[in-house]
Amino acid sequence: MEGRYEEGEREGAWTWWYENGNKSQFGAFMGGQRNSPFTYWYANGMKSQEVTFVNGERNGLEITWYEGEQGKNSRERRFRDGKQYGGDAWKVLAEN
Repeated sequence: MEGRYEEGEREGAWTWWYENGNKSQFGAFMGGQRNSPFTYWYANGMKSQEVTFVNGERNGLEITWYEGEQGKNSRERRFRDGKQYGGDAWKVLAEN
């Protein structure tokens, strides 16, 4: 993992890596809380999820791609202040 601490808390951009060298996740912290879009990947390098955090809570659209079907199946959920609203939407995407 790569990132920096300020006063004992994560601050700025952080990157996590799998043992195979592929990126695991990337996002930024402010005051120790996730506070940016975060992107996650499977160990094979395929994107698995995108979600935005504000003050440590999920906010906005979260998209999850599943490994089966080459990552074309996805689920979308919406969050406001860390709470999901609306239902899950399942989609089949042409590409991720």
